[in-house]
Formats: sequence, structure tokens, C-alpha cells
Amino acid sequence: MYNAFISYSHGADNNFAPALQSALQKFAKPWYKKRNLEIFRDESNLSVSPLLWNNITIALDAAEYLILLASPASEKSKWVNKEVEYWLQHKSIDTILFALTEGSMHWDNDHNCFLDPDCNSLPPVLDGAFDSEPFYIDMRQAKTEEDLSINNPIFKKEILKLAAKLHGLQPNDMASEEVVAHRKVILIRNTAFTLLLCLLIAASVAGFIANQQKNKATNLAGSNIKLAKAFESVYFYTDRFALSKNLMGFYFTDKSGDKVEKLGEWEEAQQFSYTGYARVKKINLLSSVFEYSNDSDSGISDYIIDTSGNSYRSAYDPKDVDSTIIALDLADKRLEILPKVIFNGQQLQILLLPNNNLKLLPEAIGRLKNLKRLDLSQNRLMSLPNAIGELKDLEILDLHFNELKVLPAAIGQLTNLKELHLLFSFQGLLMHNLDVSPTYFDVIPKEIGLLKNLTSLDMGIASQAVLPKEIGELKSLESLILFSESSASVPKEIWNLKNLRSLILNGIHVDSLPQQIGQFQRLKVLSLSAAHLSILPDELLWLKDLSALSLGFNQLKEFPEHIERLKNLAMLDFSNNEVKALPATIGELKQLVFLTLSGNQLITLPKEIGSLKTLSSLALNKNKLSLLPKEIGNLDSLKSLYLNGNDLQSLPEEIGDLKMLTLLDLKQNKLASLPADIGRLSNLKSLDLSGNNLHSLPEEMVKLKNLKELTLYDNPLANEEIMKIKELLPNCKIMSSPGLVIP
Repeated sequence: MYNAFISYSHGADNNFAPALQSALQKFAKPWYKKRNLEIFRDESNLSVSPLLWNNITIALDAAEYLILLASPASEKSKWVNKEVEYWLQHKSIDTILFALTEGSMHWDNDHNCFLDPDCNSLPPVLDGAFDSEPFYIDMRQAKTEEDLSINNPIFKKEILKLAAKLHGLQPNDMASEEVVAHRKVILIRNTAFTLLLCLLIAASVAGFIANQQKNKATNLAGSNIKLAKAFESVYFYTDRFALSKNLMGFYFTDKSGDKVEKLGEWEEAQQFSYTGYARVKKINLLSSVFEYSNDSDSGISDYIIDTSGNSYRSAYDPKDVDSTIIALDLADKRLEILPKVIFNGQQLQILLLPNNNLKLLPEAIGRLKNLKRLDLSQNRLMSLPNAIGELKDLEILDLHFNELKVLPAAIGQLTNLKELHLLFSFQGLLMHNLDVSPTYFDVIPKEIGLLKNLTSLDMGIASQAVLPKEIGELKSLESLILFSESSASVPKEIWNLKNLRSLILNGIHVDSLPQQIGQFQRLKVLSLSAAHLSILPDELLWLKDLSALSLGFNQLKEFPEHIERLKNLAMLDFSNNEVKALPATIGELKQLVFLTLSGNQLITLPKEIGSLKTLSSLALNKNKLSLLPKEIGNLDSLKSLYLNGNDLQSLPEEIGDLKMLTLLDLKQNKLASLPADIGRLSNLKSLDLSGNNLHSLPEEMVKLKNLKELTLYDNPLANEEIMKIKELLPNCKIMSSPGLVIP
């Protein structure tokens, strides 16, 4: 079923049609949906392939509305006329909507018809068809890529009208839904970012503490600047491994440039993918050194390796599976059905099927009784067969980003399961963007409590779902991540899981944190974003090993007075609460790297904030700060400083002491001038000054040799002043108005 079918001339509107489709699908889209409307748009040229007409009629029959892109070209298009004619034969004329992209279509109110039917932009089949003026939007000015952006206010206004019609709403109501949807998107992105940051810290706490990697390129390359920059650009899988090559073959290095011996050397190799494995090739000798190889030939064979250095003889096509193959990697194949030959490989231990189009997992999956890892993530599965419970040796099951709503009771039979991923994978979050649509389960069986060996569980919970109390039986759990679309609740038994190292409850209605939290002495990561918290128990400060604490999007009015007790904190997120002041004790968090305090009601900062020598990122945006303490210049490691949306009227000259700063966001303040010391920010790459009261900029900005982006719009700056800055900074991209870059 489609909400609308777009009929258009491919020659005239080949750019406009996909932009319209995308905008309608995304407008006011709830963050948990992939799209808000189902819009059909034929991407082929019917004049070339008339045999596609049968598919077109099927789509027309399934559509509620017809959106006709009216233009002189579509008026003459044989296939547009044919589509409209078919529509009139089967649907009401009231369900035809127009987007005028070229030409004219003037309505005569006196005679209830369109003027000049022979020279307007409507197909002849519509001449005299209307008794009253039909709905249409005027898109004739939308020509460039910028015009067709949903961020363009003119384009967005017309999309609002059309989207409201398709949804059966008034434009004002549709606009309200867009605002609500946008706020939810911001919430989910912020919480997802925080979640990712928490997991990064959990995986590599030592790397964050004391900012050890700050000078990795310099340490490796010494005074060789080119080599240092090259090393900075190297891709490291999950911030750990890079692929290198020498005369002998391929190997992996860590962030110090040292060879990772456990990952071996290979004749050929690829970097680790989002599956957590790397594809490699090795010459097999008679005496194979590989644990899982039975080869006796000397040819080059395929393997995959995991990040622990284990190697598995592998195949990448089902037809290549023989008795020696331990791992079958079919990631990204766009499979819709699993080939039956797969189920003959009963020796398989690893089966990777992510990013396909599988809708059904056959019962035959139960025949693969030696499977230890099964990755079915990023498919279209709507259910799991009971045979899933026959995989008794399974240790890792990844089902994230499917269309599952019910977890079967058979899941409880997987008594050797150690990891169950229903929401996301750590590697997936690191290697994909965060604009995702998680799956939220309506039914979670009590049998989940039988998974006594489970150490890691992540799951999305629908608002009406009931998480069974049996989850409290999972005593081996070290990582529990629960995400809710709308304030789901959890049973009190969850507080029995005292062996947890990571506890992330985002969007879960906790209301009040129990005193039992103080008994979670192994906890290193705690995230309770959007949990409806208004107070924090003193016992929270007993968690001496905590390295990441996220409490954003709650109703907390007080910042913990004795926060210094959490001496191992590397990341602290207290954003979007109602905090008015910070205690001086915040300066005692000597290992803090990330501090997020945006969206509060802070008026001033304590001078002790300057004691955070390891701080790399400080977010103070959307508060009520009117000044900054001069001690802010003591933040020797600071790279990112977000101050947008405050009431700052001036900056202390000590701002120039932030030698490591690369990003400074000062938009939407009340700055009338900048200190000359801003020119001392030698590493600054991005500076946003938009939305202030600046009439001029200091000439010392000429010293900002590394500045790449400067945003200046919504300031009373004369054109002469802007051009002067451009002369001072010839290599900098200067934004003088939204979407306009000074050449």
C-alpha cells in the first residue's frame, strides 16, 4: 500500500521527483520509523521499457493519491497521460494532487475550469475534468540542490502543505507534528551519541584517561610532519587496529604503530569489517599452523580472523562450503532466501548473514548444531522459528535491526548463549551513522531468565511491553542495555544484577534510583538518560570504579555536591536537566575527558573548572552564562568548546590560552566584540560566530592559519568587513549567510 504515486516526466523532473519523494517520507517522521509515508516513484523510463506497464498499474492500484508533477514536458508525456488516464478509470479525481514544476495552470473561478487548456502544464486527459479547483503546490522556483533541500524554508513550506494533505491534517497540525518529531529525533540522536561514547569508554577506558593518544602522531613520527599527518588519517577499527603492509605481507598495528602479534601475518588481508572479522588469505603448508584448518595443499586459502586473533577457514559463497570450512561469510549479498546448501554444512561454527533482505529464517537452521555465532542483523525478519532453540552451542546471536516484535520462548533453550544483540552491535554503532530505526519488542518471554551464561544483552522495549522479572536471574550479565521508544518500565529484580560492568537504560522509566545502586561495585558505565529522574541517591557516589556516567534528559535540579568521590570518571553527561550551579568539587575530577552540561540553567561557572587538565570536550551550550571565568584558559587539553545559545557579552582574554582547541562554537550569544587573544588559538579549525552582535573582527585573526570554517551570518557585519576577513584568511571557508559561502 502506497500513500502516493508520483507521476512525472523523467526528462524534466528527474531531480525534483526524488527530492520530493525523500522530503515527504522524512517530513514529521517519528524517529523510530524508517519513513513516515510510503511513496512510489518509478525510476525507469517507460518509453524505453513499455513492458514495465504491468508493474506501474499494480503500484497505481495500491496508491491512495496520485501526485502529478505538472510541467510542459509532463503534459506531452505519453506515459504520464497513460498513468493519469488509468487513475481516472479506477480512482476519484479528488485524489489527484499537483506540484507545478514548470509552465502554468491558471484556474478560472467564474467558469470552474483551467484557462488555456492547450498551453497549460496539464495532460490533455485532464482537460475539463475538474468541477472545482484542485489542490496544488507551486514548485517552479525549486531548481538547484539548495532549493530542493528540506532545510530551505520555501521548499519546506510547500512540502508541509502536501504532507498535510496526504496525512489528512491541517497544515498547522502537520507543522506541530514536525516539531514534535524533530524534538524526538534530537533526543534519540543525543542519547545514541551518549550511548556510543559510554561504550567506547567501556571498551577502552585507559585510552581516554589522561588523553594518552593526544600526541600519537607526533610520538610516532617525531618531527616528520607529513608522516604524522598521514598517521592521523589512518583508519583504526573500533579505535584499535589498523592494517599495514611490509615486504613479507600484511599485519595489523595498534595506535602506537606497533605490530599486534596475536593477529598474525597474511599473504593478503582486509581491514576488520562491521561484522567484527577481517578477511585474510594464507598459504597453507602441509603442517598447518591454523587451529581449524585440515588443509594438506599449499595453495592460498581464505580465513577470517576475530579481534582476539582466532582464525577460521572460511568461504564467501555457499557453493564453496566443504568439510574444511568453519565460517561462512555472506554479509551484504542482498539475499532474500537462504540457499538450501547452507544447511548441509553442519560443521559450520560461524554464519554471517548481516545486511541482506531475509524475511524468513527456515526451520532448517536447527540443523547447524555446531554454530557458535549467528549474525542475522540488518535483515527483514519478522519472526524466529522454534528451531532456533536447537542451536545448543550458540554463544553469540545478533538480530539487531530486523522487524522482530516477539522473542520466542525457544530462546531460553540457548543455555550456552553469552551475547544476545537485539538492538545494535558495538561495531555497528562505530562504523555506521546513528540515524537508525531500532526494533522494539512487544513480547519478551520469561524463558529469557534461563540464559544463565549470558554476559551481554541489548534490547529495545516497546512502551506497552512487560520485561519479565526473570531477567533478575541473569547473574552472569556484565552488560545490560535497554532502550525504550516511550518510557517503558523495568521490574525491580533488575537491581539484583550486581555483577554488571555496564548498565544503560535509555528512555526507561526509572523514576527513582534505588539505594541498591551503591552495591554495583563493578560498574564502570552507567547511563540513565530520559529516565524521569528528579533526585539521585547518595549511594550513587559509592561507585568508585565508574568511568562513564550519563544522566541527560532528566529533571535533576541539583548537581551532586560530592561528585569528586567518583574519581575515575572519564565521561560525565548531565545535559538537559535543570541545574543552576556547579559545585567547586567538580574541579577534582582529575581524569575527566568529556563533560556535557548543555541544556541546563547555569548562570556562572566555578573557577575550579580550570583544574580539569585532561578535559578534551566541554559542552556548555544552551545555558544562561553571561561570562566565563578566566580559569577556563587553564584547560590545556581542550579540543572542543560548545558555548552556543548562552548570554555571553564578552570573552576573557585567557580564551587564547587554549592551544589545543580545534572547535569553538559561539553562535547565538550577545557578543559585541572578540578579544585580540583569539588569534592565539593556533590549532583552531572551526569557529561559529553566527547570531551575535559583531560589527567587526580583530585583525589578529590573521594568525589563525589552520582555520578551515568560519560562520558569520546574523551579525551586523558590513560586506567590507567580511571581505577583509576573507583577505586575511584566504584558505578558510566563510559562511556569510545560510548556504552562502564566500568564494
